[in-house]
Order: sequence, then structure tokens, then C-alpha cells
Amino acid sequence: LKSGWMAPKLWDPEHPNVYKVNVSVDSPSVKDTSSCSFGFREVWSDGRKIMLNGKEIALRPISIQGGIY
Repeated sequence: LKSGWMAPKLWDPEHPNVYKVNVSVDSPSVKDTSSCSFGFREVWSDGRKIMLNGKEIALRPISIQGGIY
């Protein structure tokens, strides 16, 4: 299974663009259907910065049982 995407809208927290793919197999021995939701995004680190789709994002620390992570 292979498909190309022409200029997909990127996912980010303010604009959670989501796509859905449905796949079906129908043969004499196998009949199955599955679906999956997904978004296109690019994430990387630049030194101490976290980048999402070419823009710096701020990660917020969370507290779990008194510890900060």
C-alpha cells in the first residue's frame, strides 16, 4: 500500500488537522477492514529548542506524584 500526499495540512496543537485512512481486504480467505486517524507533522530539536513544523514550541513541565518531569 502506497500513496502520495499533495500539500497536506500539518498538525499542531492550535490546528489539529487529522486525516483518516480506511483499508479493506476482501479475498476468499481473508475479509478485514481497519481504519486509522493520523496527522502530518515534523518534530526535531535544535540545541535546547523543540521545533514543531519549523516553529519553536514551549513544553510545559508536569507534576506526577510530587515530582516534576
